[in-house]
Amino acid sequence: MHKANLYLKCTMTVGVAGLVLGGIATSASHVTGSTTPPGPLSDFNLALFKAKSISAAYSVQMIGAGSESYTMYLKKPNLARIDTPFELIVADGKSIVTLNKSDNVYYRRPWTVMEAKSIFRTESANVWSGFFDPGAYIPIVTKNLGSRTRKDQTLSGVQATYDSNGDRQISYFIAESDHILRQAQITVNQNSADGLTTSILDVKTLAVNPDFKMELFTFTAPPEAKSVTLAELNAVKWLTDFDEAKLVAAKTGKKIFVDFCSKSDPVWKKLNEKVYQTERFKREVQTRIVPLRIDLNVDPTLGRAYNVPAIPAHGIIDKKGKLLDQQAGFTTVKSFYQFLDDLLNP
Repeated sequence: MHKANLYLKCTMTVGVAGLVLGGIATSASHVTGSTTPPGPLSDFNLALFKAKSISAAYSVQMIGAGSESYTMYLKKPNLARIDTPFELIVADGKSIVTLNKSDNVYYRRPWTVMEAKSIFRTESANVWSGFFDPGAYIPIVTKNLGSRTRKDQTLSGVQATYDSNGDRQISYFIAESDHILRQAQITVNQNSADGLTTSILDVKTLAVNPDFKMELFTFTAPPEAKSVTLAELNAVKWLTDFDEAKLVAAKTGKKIFVDFCSKSDPVWKKLNEKVYQTERFKREVQTRIVPLRIDLNVDPTLGRAYNVPAIPAHGIIDKKGKLLDQQAGFTTVKSFYQFLDDLLNP
């Protein structure tokens, strides 16, 4: 593939080699209808893949949480700019840069097909991966949801299940006029059998084959932004000083999430694996909380001050140091986030 172009050169009658993009095993077979049944989803993939460029502004709202705004600009063969509340991703054909907005740090790596997968790693971005991949949507089963009218448009609905356990299911609502997505309902398992979450994606504005200035795909670091390694970019930065956490909370308007732990405790290890090391928790850190970790074996003072009932425990503290509530132990991912949402949702 010349210069590692993301745009896969293929025809409608000759298949191309499979590619895993954004977590979906893909091939060109659905273009001929041999894997994905003909219908709205296949039409959507084909319409995206045939487009030379596309821009979209859309919202994503997890059920029970607030709405978030996204913008996306894609241009063949290998240009992209995806702007989210948490990060900015810019691909200029030679490199890909990811900016973590909350920490004001960025990571730059050479453009390769493998690295290009990361552009669509989140579900809210992955629905657009068919722009570069002619076989982006290969569900194991689909269900026709019929037609409905939204915003004076007739949309064809199709529910796609991507795994046998039903842990990843997306309902696409595709405009009959141009075969491009306008809405989606995304249900995924958040690292636990009881951790299913549902988000609604709603396209606000859409343009197919717009002209872009090349400056759009040039990354300019914000003032005082720092270049970091990939490990540094992905790590949750736990504070260990309570006074520092209160200062950060006051500056950002976030509440403090305190993890009272003992790193040798098996229950804490499970909590760390199922919650703290996941993308969902990293997103909470980026948007809603200041993470504070207190190892009670090293420093029991704060634990005594807040009458921590057991190890592990976690709680929410406001910027003035008032403990709003705490929860001991760990049972399920669902109950953990229910605790968090009850205290953080307005």
